[in-house]
Amino acid sequence: MRAQLFQQQHWGREPERLFEDVAAEYLLACSGKRSLSDIKQRVGRLYDHFDGTDMGGLAGQDVRRFIEWRRGHGVSDSSINRELSVLSAMINHAIVHLEWKLPNPLRGRMLREPESRVRWITRAEAASLMQNAR
Repeated sequence: MRAQLFQQQHWGREPERLFEDVAAEYLLACSGKRSLSDIKQRVGRLYDHFDGTDMGGLAGQDVRRFIEWRRGHGVSDSSINRELSVLSAMINHAIVHLEWKLPNPLRGRMLREPESRVRWITRAEAASLMQNAR
């Protein structure tokens, strides 16, 4: 710890920011949100892959490896995107609120999702809807 402080003060070297540090700070900041359980679940998935990772050295290839790892588990692109958006939010929180100098390699790396299904109601359903609306 002393060596890190010395390097930070005299050499201008930023301290190592591990995934666990970024995740803990983000979860504390999200403690009042209604979606906290979803965030915790997604952070848990990220933790399985990024545990021990120095976030200061996070690069696009790390994101690609995560995407391939999740696809290997049969996860849909939309679910992977939700997890990546939480990772991006974690990094942005650390950059803005904690003033940590971290790269955010997630910009422009979201996967294409299939368009949602458009469903039109039938004439019978429309008639039933109009009847019940009265």
